[in-house]
Amino acid sequence: MPAPVPGLSPPLGSASSHAASASPGPAETVVRVDPDQADQVSLAHGRWEAPAWAFYVTAGVAVVGGVAWLAASLRTRRSGS
Repeated sequence: MPAPVPGLSPPLGSASSHAASASPGPAETVVRVDPDQADQVSLAHGRWEAPAWAFYVTAGVAVVGGVAWLAASLRTRRSGS
């Protein structure tokens, strides 16, 4: 068996590797929310949540901006050639 290298974990077959890999147990508790009460507890209905229409406005602005950028890009390529 080769000599152990300092700083590396022990070989897989040794007893100390098994003891070092044993975890003490879960560090947190998971709480499942009842679907009937999800509206009351959910973070999705927070005070600072944006309204649904804000997503559509942002997506529309991005699409219009992308189309405008594409049109300007094509126009400068055609006028430059």
